[in-house]
Amino acid sequence: MTGARFIAPSELERLMPMIEKGECVLLDIRSPAEFRSSHIKHATAMPLEELESRVEELDGRKILVIYCRSGKRCLRALPILASAGHGDVLVLEGGMEHWPGDLINY
Repeated sequence: MTGARFIAPSELERLMPMIEKGECVLLDIRSPAEFRSSHIKHATAMPLEELESRVEELDGRKILVIYCRSGKRCLRALPILASAGHGDVLVLEGGMEHWPGDLINY
């Protein structure tokens, strides 16, 4: 879990240009139903329940930002990511509950 750092929503907003260019990955680890109901623009869905079996899909050379609803699931995701070599992970502080920016709604 070393290297994990919680970031404020304002810092995620500053990272958005990198996310849009594919230089940074924004990972939504909520359930598929939660993702479908709304998510942060440019986020990739990878539910926590699937993370361990799909972690190899993530590019270890890119900055990884994860979020869930409140941040609790992110704490469970960090050891999984660290064991796969993703030690430096950014976590959206407060998750979706504190995101003031635009959302994709269906």
